[in-house]
Amino acid sequence: MRRKVSKVGPATLVVSLPSKFVKKYNIKKGDEVDIEEHEKKLVIYTEKDFKTKKIEIDVSGLDRSSLVYSIRIAYKTGFDEIHVKFKNTSAKHLRLNKEKSVLSIIHSETALLLGMEIIDEKDNNCILKDLSGGSIKAFEDIVKKIFNLLISSNKELIEAINKNNLSQVKTIEEKHNTITKFISYCLRIINKKGTKNNQTDVMWYHLITNLDEIIDTIKYCGRDFLLNPFTFSNEPVQTLWKIHKALTDFQIFFYTPKNENQTALYKTRKNILDTITKSNYKINELSLIIKWSRILEIIVDSIETRRGILLSEKISPE
Repeated sequence: MRRKVSKVGPATLVVSLPSKFVKKYNIKKGDEVDIEEHEKKLVIYTEKDFKTKKIEIDVSGLDRSSLVYSIRIAYKTGFDEIHVKFKNTSAKHLRLNKEKSVLSIIHSETALLLGMEIIDEKDNNCILKDLSGGSIKAFEDIVKKIFNLLISSNKELIEAINKNNLSQVKTIEEKHNTITKFISYCLRIINKKGTKNNQTDVMWYHLITNLDEIIDTIKYCGRDFLLNPFTFSNEPVQTLWKIHKALTDFQIFFYTPKNENQTALYKTRKNILDTITKSNYKINELSLIIKWSRILEIIVDSIETRRGILLSEKISPE
């Protein structure tokens, strides 16, 4: 659409907002909008929501994990109110082979959903509501926080395994939950409000889910070690540290996407995979390292996605 530029006063130039946009987001006099400059173009966006999204989900008969993911996907999708109905008062935790209170499960999951609170609770249903609204401006800061937490969690797990410190290894569960909380929030923001450049929304969503895959990989490596603790020899531990370096190098590439940084990452990956292929590690060492090395493939996929985001950002949004 085209708009004529008007002049107000001796030097101020103004352009009117499209009426469809104004009505959709209920923009009124005195409201603030954000303006991003992209070379020849200006992108105008608002933090206001035009409609409260509600959904009702029935979790009757679901196991604990399925129940959790049902609520989490509704949150990530961007619903403001989630009405949870259930007929059973307990759900099976398959990994632990125990029955868990449904309300207890819902309370635990709600604690991991930034901005969500339980506003009503009964014997067979409860209502979760977003009391924060979420913010596009917080998105980039939270992504940085996710990276930092990933790096520290992986480092601390390797140190704990190397020292055979089982109590420290167990803390990976809490660290995983903290990171998952921020990841779910970022995915919610993308679905609900979009990023500053909507052309990159799909790529950002893919990238954030890749970070989720990385922390899941780290968590499962910790769990596997706890099921069968053993003492690592020095050489396999050094391989774990190389994988960790690849993760830290990916963080550097993410914020400083130079060609030499990308090449260094690919060289590190090849070196690690060659080492694993030629190694004479014990079977338990090799099994855990192969699972841990999955991070390398996620990094390679993420590099491509990050490049795509950067290329799209060079194209002014239409």
